[in-house]
Amino acid sequence: MAEKVLMKGNEAIAESAIRAGCRFFFGYPITPQTELAAYMAKRMPKEGGTYLQAESEVAAINMVYGASAAGARVMTSSSSPGVSLKSEGVSYIAGADLPCLIINIERGGPGLGSIQPSQSDYWQATRALGHGDFQMVVYAPSTVQEMADLAYGAFDIADKYRTPVMILGDGMLGQMMEPVELPEPRTELPEKPWATTGHGNKREKNIANSLYLVAEELEKTNFERFERYEVIKANEQMSEEVDCEDADIIVVAFGASSRIARSAVRAAREEGIKAGLFRPITLWPFPTDALKATVGKAKAYNGKAKRPGVSVKLFDGTTFKCGTDFTVKYRNNKKAGKATAIITGTGVLVGTAKVKFVIPKAKNTMAVKVKAKTVKRAKVRKKSRYVAPITVKNARGKVTYLKKSGSKRLSVNEKTGKVRVKKGTKRGIYKMKVRVRASGTANYKARARTVTVKVRVK
Repeated sequence: MAEKVLMKGNEAIAESAIRAGCRFFFGYPITPQTELAAYMAKRMPKEGGTYLQAESEVAAINMVYGASAAGARVMTSSSSPGVSLKSEGVSYIAGADLPCLIINIERGGPGLGSIQPSQSDYWQATRALGHGDFQMVVYAPSTVQEMADLAYGAFDIADKYRTPVMILGDGMLGQMMEPVELPEPRTELPEKPWATTGHGNKREKNIANSLYLVAEELEKTNFERFERYEVIKANEQMSEEVDCEDADIIVVAFGASSRIARSAVRAAREEGIKAGLFRPITLWPFPTDALKATVGKAKAYNGKAKRPGVSVKLFDGTTFKCGTDFTVKYRNNKKAGKATAIITGTGVLVGTAKVKFVIPKAKNTMAVKVKAKTVKRAKVRKKSRYVAPITVKNARGKVTYLKKSGSKRLSVNEKTGKVRVKKGTKRGIYKMKVRVRASGTANYKARARTVTVKVRVK
């Protein structure tokens, strides 16, 4: 049975990190995360690790860069203004594709703000933690247990994708105490063939670097990194749903705030209100797939305005003006077609009104590319040959191909789009026009394009 102890959130993160194989911690004290650093100062030497209180946050994050480049599991922690000071170093780490764990136990801001709990660093963590175009995985725990669990697994994610990972907590979670089941210590860690560990002339040298003076090289590495981000988006989204199956109203909240929202949902249920909670655990990648799925479950999402003269704009562009407070509910708004808006309010609009409208179909995203093809005369002397000059991407619905005009020596397969060059065709350039049509779906319009196909026989 796993060991269970009563710990602060800050301490739980530190202990789980050590058990995950972290042996280097570089930081600088700042409330309300200082207990994390203090715990590391006590435990790291006992585990054969290194704890170092740097002269500043800037120095600390650059030490993280060095330890990560050497292949170590390394972390740093701070609180809101301290994380801002680390931002340049985080960008260097992301640009060099180095894994590490960054803890932000948030406090109020902007500026020095306060030492009270806050969630005001959401945009910084998910959009702009440093200069340049990069992202990193961001976890938002809501319990001390989850702080421990996410810290333990964060190193694996960082190593897997070679990216910095952040745990975005706050002063409440960092300071509160709850029972925690601690994970078993890791006995094996993944190999890092890219690390700068010395090679004894047995392999090519490794370089940890984020500087590319040749524009094409920088562009290439950025493209490769964004391909990796797409894989992260597809595989690492995490969320929790509470009573969303039959919910009329769904509340979205993360971190410490979700604990309060959970209590509100429970109280609403006791009053007969069908409420539910959707809790993102990964703030990046945001669990959009799971959140979209709740749209089909909830009967309504509510939007409320509080100023006279405001208006409500529906999906088809229809606008309704209201004189005072109002609530709008959209029904059947998941798909194109007929739908209903229910507007309730006072003042100019008294009582409840139902307005029927139509959600138009979205534009078909079909893209068609045509590439000229060449066929050797010998290949069509005794039998016909097929070529595939037409490429169709992102089509919505069934795709068909129809020859409109052109050479009698060419024809097109209605289903596959392959072009047939008849046997006996002589040398020359042959052309025909082909109509490519995507039939569309319940939510997307049909779309057609006429393209010119060119085949050269030589």
